[in-house]
Amino acid sequence: MPTKKEGEKYLEGHIKRIAALLGMTPKEAEELKEGAQRMKKWIKNEIDSCINFIFPKKAKEEAARRTAEEERRKAAFWEEYRRERAAIAKEETMD
Repeated sequence: MPTKKEGEKYLEGHIKRIAALLGMTPKEAEELKEGAQRMKKWIKNEIDSCINFIFPKKAKEEAARRTAEEERRKAAFWEEYRRERAAIAKEETMD
């Protein structure tokens, strides 16, 4: 199974080839790439929706896990922010 990075490289290579065949400008090729990424996210969301419909208990557990994960990330971000602000304030008072 390819990694996410390998998959993205593979997709990007195909997009470049398609853009070259169609005679697209680099800007148009970038728009094509962004559209492909949006489509990929949409497909993933559709698959997740189907799985959630079939396995509702698992969906609730996954939602709870994601929420807890997001809360941990937010807490870590704000803790790091407070440390940085405290360090800056400490440096300013030393000057």
